[in-house]
Amino acid sequence: MRFAQKAALSIHERTHSGERPHACTTCKKRFATRVNLERHVATHTGERPFECWLCPAAFATNSTLQDHVQTHERTREYKCAVCELVMYSRRGFSGHMKRHVHKVESTKK
Repeated sequence: MRFAQKAALSIHERTHSGERPHACTTCKKRFATRVNLERHVATHTGERPFECWLCPAAFATNSTLQDHVQTHERTREYKCAVCELVMYSRRGFSGHMKRHVHKVESTKK
């Protein structure tokens, strides 16, 4: 991989080293990047600056807003191969699938 800036390489290396130099002053949770820390801090303040233009909902992060907007547009369906549930949010579907994986791992013990 090539990086345009040395700082970008340094941040990427943290994904391998597990280094998380940025700590939340409220809960002490640690993050690899300052941006991720700032995004996390909004969960403590309740700040929700990203407003849906289709309904009154508001979100702490732009990515969560974008996932929410998909529920209005219903342009993309995510169908579960295990239980056939259909969802319209990539993030919601990902969380749903993790629950199936957890159930399978629990039954193996």
